This record gives sequence, structure tokens and C-alpha cells, in this order.
Amino acid sequence: MKAPAPRFHIVTLANDPAQYAAMRQSFEAAGFTPDRARFTLFDNSRENQHDPYAILRGLPTDGTEPYVVFCHQDVRLDLGHGYDQLVSQAALLDARYPRWVAAGNAGFDGGERMFAHLNEPAGQFRETSLPLKTRTLDENFLLLRRGKAPFCSPGLHGFHLYATDVCLNAIARGGSAHVIDFLLTHLSSGNPASRSFAEARERLVAHWNKFFLVAFVKTPCTEFSLTASRLIRFLLLKRPVRTLFLDFLRNPLIRNPLCTP
Repeated sequence: MKAPAPRFHIVTLANDPAQYAAMRQSFEAAGFTPDRARFTLFDNSRENQHDPYAILRGLPTDGTEPYVVFCHQDVRLDLGHGYDQLVSQAALLDARYPRWVAAGNAGFDGGERMFAHLNEPAGQFRETSLPLKTRTLDENFLLLRRGKAPFCSPGLHGFHLYATDVCLNAIARGGSAHVIDFLLTHLSSGNPASRSFAEARERLVAHWNKFFLVAFVKTPCTEFSLTASRLIRFLLLKRPVRTLFLDFLRNPLIRNPLCTP
């Protein structure tokens, strides 16, 4: 009898071989054995030759597993959840949200509410009534549905905010993103103060500006407004105007009719 094909393709971009080895060991101990999962490492230990945006743009044509896990090297499956739990969460999303594209453990809804379900240096976070629909997701752990072709925008690059780009593309095409009940430990909280983060943010905003009359996006690390209008962009530089605009824009994100990437 032929063995079943692996259900998950676990993809990691790593610059620390020891961190990656510990991550993979934790996955295998949690049930992601070779008959159930395929592991792919993009090795940046010598130089930054691989880019998350480019990797994600190449995923839809690489492999036959129905689900892709794209995760950081510093996540650990050490809280009791493993293969069976992720299978059940993927099946739940398939049943409730036929057009879902991406899922993770932290993200914001269309306004001010953050959903987080993981352990990290900032604390231990537990959500209830999962899965919950979000507009953005954190990058530390992404579950992607290959059949719905998770998509990163052409021209974007860098090491930050690619999950936000995936979510915006998914929602703009009628799909959805969610926080799910899959617990893990993330060993770091990122560095949104870095120059590379600021540059990635600038590129993302410049790309998505043209698709919105006006919109507001909040992620686990940052927030920004999007608008195709130069006049509105100028006005948003004024703090009182920006405050009024942001109060107004907390909800209507993807419903904007200009969202046609």
C-alpha cells in the first residue's frame, strides 16, 4: 500500500544553522516526520542571498503538499501542539472559510484589536473562539494554502512585512487571513526600529498606496495609512488631521473600491 504524501511543506529562511536545527528538531518531535512533512531550508548563513518575498512568490509552483508552513528559525513547538493540531486547524479553516489563504498566531482585525496566541518575550498570549479573521499577520509562523496561491507583490523585497503583503493580496482577491489555535514559542519579538524595517515599510506603503483612496493598516509591529491621493498624504503629515483620519479609517480597509491589484 502506497504511503500517503506529506501534507505540509515547511519552509524556513535561516542565517543561524544551530537555531534552524533546534527549530526542525522541535517540529519533528511534535509529529512533523518525513512521511508527514517536507522541510526546505533557504540558507542565508553566509550572505543574504534569499529574500522572503521572492521565496513566497515561488511557492505556488513548488511541490504538491496542500499546506505550506513558512516560519522563522527561532520558533519552537514546545507547548503541546503539533502535527495533529495543525491538521485539525487547517481542516477547520477549509470547512468554515473556503477562500482562506493565510493563517498565523498574531494579527490585527480591521481596527485596533490585536489577536495573539503564542508565547514570546513580551508575554504569554491566549485567544479564545479561534479561528479569528484578521487583516494582517505576524511573520514568525504562517500557514499558507497552496491551492489558493499565496501571493507577494511583484517588486517588493526585504525581510519584513511580507505577511502583511500576503494578507492584503489575499483579501483584495476575495480570500481571508486568520489567527488559529496553534501554540508555539517565538524566541524574539523582532526589531521594528531597524533601518531595514523602515525601508521595507516605505516600499510596502509606496506599492499599496495606489490601490486605495484612503485606508488604515495596523500590524503587530507598525501601523500606516494608505492613499492614492497626494493631497491626502500631505494632510496626513499634520498630526491633528492624521488623528481625525485614523479615527475614521479604522474599519473600511479592503472595502475600498480602488483595491484592484
